[in-house]
Amino acid sequence: MIELGMRAKDLMTGFRGTVYGISDYLTGCRVILLVGKVDKDGKWPSEWFDEDRVVPTKGKKLKIGVNAKGGDTKAIGGPHRADEFAPIK
Repeated sequence: MIELGMRAKDLMTGFRGTVYGISDYLTGCRVILLVGKVDKDGKWPSEWFDEDRVVPTKGKKLKIGVNAKGGDTKAIGGPHRADEFAPIK
């Protein structure tokens, strides 16, 4: 089962990243947001994939609500900037 913070990949494209979002639709579709490694321009590529295409990969699971410096992001609430989280190595 795919969970937030897991490392995963899309079977069709090979895109790899961390599970940053999971969305369920009324139609029964569940999609997974994977955020990849920081690219050479400092951008974080991300893509949504159907759940049945995504499989877990090896790698340390990120802790939800912990930023790159070990601080608690829950205290500030809402969406967080991508640079608050440790880059994927």
